[in-house]
Amino acid sequence: MRRMAVFVNRGASKGKGADQLRLISLFADRGVNASVSVLSGKEIAKEAQRAASSVDVVVAAGGDGTVSSVAEALAETGVPMGILPLGTLNHFAADLGIPADLEDATEVVCSGTVREVDLGEVNGHFFINNSAIGLYPLAIKERRKRRFLGKWTAMAVSLTKLLWHFPGIGLRIAFEQEEVHRQTPLVFIGNNRFEMKLLVPRRRQRLDEGRLFVCLTPGISRLGLLLISARAVLGYLDEERDVETRSVAALRIDARGSLEIANDGEVKRLSPPLFYRIRPRALRVITGERHEDDCPSVRSSLRP
Repeated sequence: MRRMAVFVNRGASKGKGADQLRLISLFADRGVNASVSVLSGKEIAKEAQRAASSVDVVVAAGGDGTVSSVAEALAETGVPMGILPLGTLNHFAADLGIPADLEDATEVVCSGTVREVDLGEVNGHFFINNSAIGLYPLAIKERRKRRFLGKWTAMAVSLTKLLWHFPGIGLRIAFEQEEVHRQTPLVFIGNNRFEMKLLVPRRRQRLDEGRLFVCLTPGISRLGLLLISARAVLGYLDEERDVETRSVAALRIDARGSLEIANDGEVKRLSPPLFYRIRPRALRVITGERHEDDCPSVRSSLRP
C-alpha cells in the first residue's frame, strides 16, 4: 500500500469536521495509508515540500490559500496533489469538479484521475487562482481587522471604506506587444480566463489554456468605481464597457515603490518590476472530471 500525506489547515472554515481520526479512517476504508497532520497555514507550506520526496500524493485539506501553498511546494515536481475543499469558497476545487462533501472528495483523491494544469507565477511566487494589485489586497487587510463581523460583512465594510479613500496606483504595464500607462485602483491577473464580476471571479472553463487573464478597472472617479462594483455584484458587468482585459502568456508591471499583492487571498509585498508569467501544466492534480488528456487514475498509478 502506497502512502499519502494529508495536511489539514486548522483554521479552515470546515476543518472541524475533518479531524485526524476521521480522515485516517476515510482513507483506510479506501485502502490508502494516509498520514494526517493538522497544522497552521504557514506550517503546511514547509511540510508539504518536505513530504513531496517521500510520499506518492500530497493532499491539501483547507481553502484556496492552503491549496495554493501546497501547489507552490509541488510545482514541477511531478508529485500529484489531492484536494479536500474545507474552505469558504474553494474556487480551484470547484473548477476541477471536486465535490464539497468530505467523503466524496476523499473518494476523488483516492480514485480520481490525474490532470496537468497551469499555474500563474509572479517573481517566483505561484498562484492557482489569481493575483491582484491595488484595492483588493488592501481590502483583505482591512477585512482582517473586522473579523468579528464575519468574512462577507467585513469585506463589504472594508471595500466601501476603501472605495472612498483609495486613489489608485500609477502603473506601467508591458504586455507581449504593447506597453500602457494606467492610473487604476485594481489589476487582476487570473490563472487562465475567469468569467468576471469585477471583484468576484467566477468559474473557469479551462485550467490548461496556457494564458494569463488580465483585467484592469479604468481610472475613474470613486463614484464611478462604486457604480461599477454595484453592477458587478448584481451580475450586470459589461467587460467591454466597464473593464479592460487582455489574454497573455506574460507581462511586466512597474511602479514607484513596493506593491502589495494578493496571491489567492494571501497578501505579500513585492518590489517592482513584477514579472508575471503562466507556467503551463506545472502542477499534477487529482480531479473528479475526466478529460481527453488525463493521466491514469490515482488508484492504478498507486499500485506497488
